[in-house]
Amino acid sequence: MNYTFLKTRLELIRALKPFFPKAAYVARLEEASRALRRYWARPTQTIDLQGFFAPAPEMQTLQRPIDILIPVYNGIDIVPPCLDSLLKNTDLPFHIYMADDASPDERLWPLLQKYQAAHPDKITVVKNEQNSGIIKTLNRLISMTQNDFLVLNTDTELPPHWASRLFAPIFADERLAAVGPWSNAADKQTIYFGYEERPLPIPLQTADKQAQAFAPRVVDTVPVLVSFCMAVSRKAANKIGLLDEAYGCGYYDETDWLFRAKKAGYSFALVPNVFVYHKGTASFPSKQRCMLMERNAKIFESRHPGAIKKMRRGRYDPQLQAAHFLMLAKCLRAQYKGLCLLPAPQATQVAFTWTREGDGHRYELTEESAYEVLYSPLPPERLDALTRPN
Repeated sequence: MNYTFLKTRLELIRALKPFFPKAAYVARLEEASRALRRYWARPTQTIDLQGFFAPAPEMQTLQRPIDILIPVYNGIDIVPPCLDSLLKNTDLPFHIYMADDASPDERLWPLLQKYQAAHPDKITVVKNEQNSGIIKTLNRLISMTQNDFLVLNTDTELPPHWASRLFAPIFADERLAAVGPWSNAADKQTIYFGYEERPLPIPLQTADKQAQAFAPRVVDTVPVLVSFCMAVSRKAANKIGLLDEAYGCGYYDETDWLFRAKKAGYSFALVPNVFVYHKGTASFPSKQRCMLMERNAKIFESRHPGAIKKMRRGRYDPQLQAAHFLMLAKCLRAQYKGLCLLPAPQATQVAFTWTREGDGHRYELTEESAYEVLYSPLPPERLDALTRPN
């Protein structure tokens, strides 16, 4: 069955929903959706899964200094956990630059000043006299620094030794403009079924421990990165320039920067051996957010024709799908003790199964109606070993 047939069947089932009994509709929709997912996942059989975990060549650990840039607007409850995790867990020489974007919460500025007073050699805080928006605030912070830097949201927490792992690819490859980690809420970097964003179901350090099983290599086929936690090359930033303030209050601004980087000969990538927690606090009410996204999508598409469609299709890149499946399997097995790879079918709400198919195997993860699939010539015992939780 080809893509057109599978897509048409799914759309037809949705259109005929009023004519199906509820249980029959759900069953037919689920099967049609899974068939489409299997179609998109078939190229994963060409990916060397063991290569994600193969020992990498020994690299000298660099101790280049980094800067950490944090725009702040309110968030009195989320700023301390973010800063505390940075101060405790950053394993490279670093300096934090924070800008209060004229927050109406009068408690915030004294809190930032308190952190600066306690760590004068590690933290610098500035304040906008009037609300400027995240893009202008970030551009101000970028202009204050000289090193490779991290753009970071306040609603994040970072695990031990995150910095050396996340920045290693940038230190090693001058053609990398930016990299980002796995997360629980970061679009295509999200570890859950269908990249759905959700609260972190296991402790941050447990999730990051699963990521550390991956070799220190990058997935450079990720279609886009989210700037909730994005490491940036200073050399690339100097060449490409600042974020474009035409995007106003945000959305598509970092995407535009990444695509400008690609046009300048740079690349960007996912670093699969790092996991960062992201609460995913909404910056704007949903109606305003939708309006901003619609407006900025038009600007972005006019500058990068066809890019939005390519990004949507990018979630089906075989290398990204394979890495995502492996990481999801490890995290689910860490969450559900005793979950292991078994022959299909398994009549359980959470299952990890295999089915012989052609010269290889079809591997499936299910959690109630959620579903992910992977094809590989690897035998079940090898995949079981690769996905055991750390």
